[in-house]
Amino acid sequence: MASFQLMIYIFVWLLINGILCLAGDHRSARIEFGSQIVIGGLFPVHRKVSNEDERCGPILLEKGIQRLEAMLYAIDQINKNLSYWKFSMDATILDTCSSDSYALEQSLQFLHYSCGPNANISRKVVAVVGASNSVVSASVANIFRLFQIPQVSYASTSEELDDLHKYPYFFRVVPSDKFQVRVILDILLEFGWTYVSLVASKGEYGENAVQNLKDLVRETSHEGICFATVEVLPRDAADQHYDAVIRRLSLNDKAKVVVVFLNEDKISKLLDSCERSGINAGRFIWLGSDGWGAKVRTVQNHEDLAEGAITILPKRYPIDDFDNYFKSLKPFSNTRNPWFKEFWEEQFDCVFKKTTSAKRRKICTGTEDLSKDYQQEGLVPMVIDSVQLLATAIKTLCKEEPKFCKDPEKIDTKYRNSLIEIIGNTTLQSSQGHNMVISFDKTRSVPVNYTIFQYQQSRDNKCSYKLIGEWNPSDRLKLQDDPVWSKGVTDDLRRPLSTCSEECAHGQERIRNMESNRQCCWTCRPCDDTYYLPEPSKPCMPCPEGQIPSEDRKSCVDLQAEFIGKSLANPWAVIPLVFSILGLISTSAVFVIFFMNHKTPIIMASGRELCYVILIGIVLCYCFPFIVLFRPTDISCGALRIGMGLGLSVCYSAIFTKTNRLSRIFEVSLKFTKRPSYISPESQVMICVCLVLIQITLTVLWLIIKPPIVLQKLVPSPRMWVIYCGVDGISVLLGLLYNMVLLILCTVYAYKTRNIPENFNETKWISFTMYSSCIIWLAFIPIFCSAMQDYKVQTTILSMSVSASGTVTLVCIFLPKIYIVLFHPERNVRYPSSTATSGTGTCDSNQAVRYLRTVPKALDVPQPAPVQRPDSPFLFNQNHRI
Repeated sequence: MASFQLMIYIFVWLLINGILCLAGDHRSARIEFGSQIVIGGLFPVHRKVSNEDERCGPILLEKGIQRLEAMLYAIDQINKNLSYWKFSMDATILDTCSSDSYALEQSLQFLHYSCGPNANISRKVVAVVGASNSVVSASVANIFRLFQIPQVSYASTSEELDDLHKYPYFFRVVPSDKFQVRVILDILLEFGWTYVSLVASKGEYGENAVQNLKDLVRETSHEGICFATVEVLPRDAADQHYDAVIRRLSLNDKAKVVVVFLNEDKISKLLDSCERSGINAGRFIWLGSDGWGAKVRTVQNHEDLAEGAITILPKRYPIDDFDNYFKSLKPFSNTRNPWFKEFWEEQFDCVFKKTTSAKRRKICTGTEDLSKDYQQEGLVPMVIDSVQLLATAIKTLCKEEPKFCKDPEKIDTKYRNSLIEIIGNTTLQSSQGHNMVISFDKTRSVPVNYTIFQYQQSRDNKCSYKLIGEWNPSDRLKLQDDPVWSKGVTDDLRRPLSTCSEECAHGQERIRNMESNRQCCWTCRPCDDTYYLPEPSKPCMPCPEGQIPSEDRKSCVDLQAEFIGKSLANPWAVIPLVFSILGLISTSAVFVIFFMNHKTPIIMASGRELCYVILIGIVLCYCFPFIVLFRPTDISCGALRIGMGLGLSVCYSAIFTKTNRLSRIFEVSLKFTKRPSYISPESQVMICVCLVLIQITLTVLWLIIKPPIVLQKLVPSPRMWVIYCGVDGISVLLGLLYNMVLLILCTVYAYKTRNIPENFNETKWISFTMYSSCIIWLAFIPIFCSAMQDYKVQTTILSMSVSASGTVTLVCIFLPKIYIVLFHPERNVRYPSSTATSGTGTCDSNQAVRYLRTVPKALDVPQPAPVQRPDSPFLFNQNHRI
């Protein structure tokens, strides 16, 4: 249906054009010169105007004339080398006036015979070079598709033209916009510009580029980049449209970067609007597409506003021969270009013919210097490559189809289809040199390379475009030089910012601004203590069990296992350990003194064997903190269960055996003269061992029923793992239950033997030991149970209670004897036996000591009185009466 409507349009236009030709009305200028092979050319020689009464505006100095002359230059180079090419080339070049509708009308001239004096000459074009604007190229491509005319564009980059089904005869020597937006995105990422504005022109080029950039941001997961505003300028935008756009761009101070998808005319008008609106230099950082490129006229008279702009352009190298060619052109000799004089007048602000409207302008002499302020337009090399591409393909076609070159006017569908296939398979060295190649892949894309420019002020205070980097699909963006920023852009000459929100500090997550619904606008909130931040754009995430955030909170690290004895600087560990060490030293000293004085009466009377057993128990009590406080393991946890009651059971078993022996001796002596059984040292030790074996048996059963295990507990503040032995409070109390029974029995017997005569006042100190031990353990139970949530307090209390029990035993039982041995040896004597009826005593460990059993109350038996000291705390101050 669309093709039928197009055919109707062509028929109507041909009818109107024929009438105009018959009338001799030539409404547009064009270039034609006779030769063998004819190719067409479409160039924006003039600007587009919004006034419907005028078809074209002022002439384009760079984009129009330089590109047009580049095509003529390329044809000249071909025609100068006929021996190689085997044919000469002709051109029909038309002006599009940067308008798609006007270009469509102009392109129809490629499809019909000329009229007028040369009406009998046929000028069928083999192919067309152009157009420049993507919208124009797309419009004329629809016509060329119907008539199977190959088209090679030197500047059209719209992604829409990648559709081979819709544009099967279209080629281009510049990369598609789909690559251009990748370059722009990489530049934004390189400089950290996440909050930017977009300005585009209405149509395929601008609107498609904006949409492609949005899609690319979304597809590549760079959702941190967002757009403050997106402005689309109408094709025929007036000054008020530009002013409105600048006003809206100025509303957001944080969006300094403005990405521009406009042609040079609209860019110039946009800068005009900035001037009118009073925008200061440096307020905006322009990021221009290839529509801006490196064009000087675009920023003319607005150098201060454009300073710092970053632009991109398909990679190209200036062709020096063309520079020489163009600079040598003169208005009176370059007659084949009907627009050159007009260009000359605009370039040098003069006129060739004095008119009333131009009376204030000087007369052009034709000798003006064209090289002054000259700069080769960015796409001139692409125009030359386009012509050479067609020439190479035509040469190949002539080899395959010799009849074509002999009579190219008879070109038909067969030749055109062959030419299309040949163009797609052609590879040639670019006229730019530097090993650049023109070739096409299956999607008809050429090798992609971009150059990055910045509009900078040089040392002579003149602004120019400076190459600062390159881009290609494999290496992506590579900056050769850092951009230079003026003080108006950034105060410290560093990279300027264009962000909605500043980056959050380490360990702070971004909270999106729900009102603006923009991904790059947020407030900062610190992560919780147990959370980490893997990426700045991600929310805080909890660390797995057993881990805590690292110092920079970017990852999680394993929690350090903490236990009370990990650091010797910990007072909870130092106090019990120092106490135990001092206790071990004291116990060792007592053992040495006992061993060196073991044959003295006071030590013999105390029962040496059981005293050594008690000392062993005290040593075990002092060793217990070393098991409890250091790193828990399965072995140490098992040792903890054994050691928790073993030392106490050894002490209490020996004390129980000792008090029970004394009790039995004096109870039996009051009734019988027979010596009590099991009072020998060997028997006493065996009884003691049996009592300790009961504790060991119970502990072994406990270990079998509930094997030792090391547990971990996560302490929230400060966050750490606490490793400890898996023993609950009830189990600890049950483990100490047997020792509590022994403690009670010892206390009972100590009470019963409290009034034994002077030789045996050791029982009173045993009583003190038992009473103190009871106080210790009665205090231990409530404190231990109440500290279940504080492992430090609980562990310290347990170790200190066991050590304190050993200390009480050491002080109350052994210190009085050590005092007499060391400081009062005169009291360390044996009392002589009486002639009276006597019983058996316990002063010697190996033989019985006789003691008085029954004496009349009125009879005083003289006894030797030992030397007394009033300050002695260990002996009674009077003799027993019998």
